[in-house]
Amino acid sequence: MTRNSPPWTLIAGLLALALTTAMATAGLAQFADDTVATPGDPAALAWQPAPSPTAGPAADVGASGEALVVSTWREGTLRSTDGGHTWTRTQDPGVTTADVAFDPTDPAKSYLAGNGGIARSTDAGQTWETAVDAYLSRVMAVSSTGAVAASVQPSPGAPQHLVLSDDGGETWTTIETPYQGDAALEGLVFGPTEDHLVLADLGTTWVTTDAGETWIEQDTGARGLAAEPDGTIWRHGFGPFQRSTDGGQTWETIEDVPAVNAMAAHPEGGLYAATNEGVWLTRDAGQTWTDMGVGELSWQATGMVADPAEPDAVFFTDETLGVNWIGPGERGGFTFEGRSEGFTPAPLRTVETAPRGDVLLAGGLLGLWASTDRGSSWQHTGAGIGLTGVDAAAATPAAETIYAGGSNWNGLAYVQVGDLDTATWDTTVLDGTNDGTVVDLETHPADPETAWAAVQLEFAPSKVYETRDGGETWDPVLQLGANPPLVTVGEAVHAIAYDEATASLLAATDVGVLAHQANGAWTPLSASPQAVTALAAHAGHVYADGTGAELWTNPQPGGPLTPWADPPAADELQPAPHGQHVWSLEHDESLHACAPTGAPARGSCTDATPPADPTAIAHDPGEGTLWAGSAGEGLYRAATR
Repeated sequence: MTRNSPPWTLIAGLLALALTTAMATAGLAQFADDTVATPGDPAALAWQPAPSPTAGPAADVGASGEALVVSTWREGTLRSTDGGHTWTRTQDPGVTTADVAFDPTDPAKSYLAGNGGIARSTDAGQTWETAVDAYLSRVMAVSSTGAVAASVQPSPGAPQHLVLSDDGGETWTTIETPYQGDAALEGLVFGPTEDHLVLADLGTTWVTTDAGETWIEQDTGARGLAAEPDGTIWRHGFGPFQRSTDGGQTWETIEDVPAVNAMAAHPEGGLYAATNEGVWLTRDAGQTWTDMGVGELSWQATGMVADPAEPDAVFFTDETLGVNWIGPGERGGFTFEGRSEGFTPAPLRTVETAPRGDVLLAGGLLGLWASTDRGSSWQHTGAGIGLTGVDAAAATPAAETIYAGGSNWNGLAYVQVGDLDTATWDTTVLDGTNDGTVVDLETHPADPETAWAAVQLEFAPSKVYETRDGGETWDPVLQLGANPPLVTVGEAVHAIAYDEATASLLAATDVGVLAHQANGAWTPLSASPQAVTALAAHAGHVYADGTGAELWTNPQPGGPLTPWADPPAADELQPAPHGQHVWSLEHDESLHACAPTGAPARGSCTDATPPADPTAIAHDPGEGTLWAGSAGEGLYRAATR
């Protein structure tokens, strides 16, 4: 749910809301069980920080059978011993934004080369010591026999030289360089022997077979080099994508491959390439390629390494999410997982719970995350990548299908459809009108093929779209400007909700609550507030919040809406069923608990704000947990029973 459009009812057990930061309008969703939440004072919530979706730009990742090490821009150097599912900070190595490499002959030995020179570790990245103290090391390579080569720039503006170590970084020998001055080096790999090196900047490639005594100069440069175990070398750059089987002395151009941004050798022969159109894999010297997916993220790839535990899987770092994994899926094809737990909390716009309760969704500027263990850990789903973010999300009752929506870079409303075991998401632009966004998504509680999307357009009538085939096709079922005299052009749809008791879809609009009848017509719900920006429905009870900061409900299912309480300028509401109380998320990102003195009489509201200013709230009915997401502090949770 977004701030443009406040929350909707999460059907038959689905409870979730969220806000964008674009507009201060109201949202509403409700608990989907009959339990009494927070007996006594509903404001007495014991908020605790919760594991949160996390992300951050990363420079490179290295791997061995003992650990993964990632160098980041903001988080320092992190280490993982569980395949990248969780990360912890290492001792400060004194080298930042670095290339990372492990010694293939010793899984405990690793190196960092970047700002500050070169650091080495003999315990798989737990602790580090300075190997070469310098201003900068631009490139580094480790051979199949454990030799290390790197560039070293002693001070700003000083010429770079090359150093070589054959004793694990204990001692270093300076070798002759083929370039003049402060070259912007981009790649370095070993050839068949320790004396054979291939070095490149953007315009030139140099090859030596005698440890730098002589160099062969080529007029094609590279943005990156990669070497397979058999000595095959690949280079990518602004020129052709090429492959060499003679240590870089001659090159073969590989056709029909999109622009490559990072590469990694397959342990059993072949190459992974993060391209502008996805992660691609070849096992036959580039004759054929398999698209592993994630096209919108891999164009930002900064580093890659094969997964030591699964040769047909690969890790790659990027400039947005941090560390990602892509490998074989349980049901065929490939699975994408963002693995950045331990990074900075990601800004959130929406938090949702799937009807069955054990799947949580959280979306925002960096896409959509999912948790399958009630919020204990999070993984990026791949939805929202390359778009301006996820403003709304919803799941089918068993969470077999996930919907995510918002606005793409062209300002067009989009919906993505996928699941938690896929590397690609199908994207549909719902409306070709500019300045539009999906502000709400709703799934049918009994039919997993049916879902709805509310599209808000700035300069055209808002619409509600429906799919009856699991998101393959979408058809408009409501267009405000096309339904006079109920509405006029420019009046918006803010939220949608499905009322299972009356089997009807409801829409919160600037002219009140509209109900979709069996004959396809939309009629006003009697006595609804004039402008409704938040909406929820449960067991025939409808909740609506208008711009006048007034909460309405119908005491009897199917009855008229009447004032229930006065939340102070609510952006989003989370009511418990049967008139117990309501949590009200306000314009200033504070949270209040509102309780009536006796339904339908008006009640009072008291502060229940978590430590971080919330931008979204949701409730897990199975566990009885209230969630609050923020734009920068991650998630907080409180028990409600």
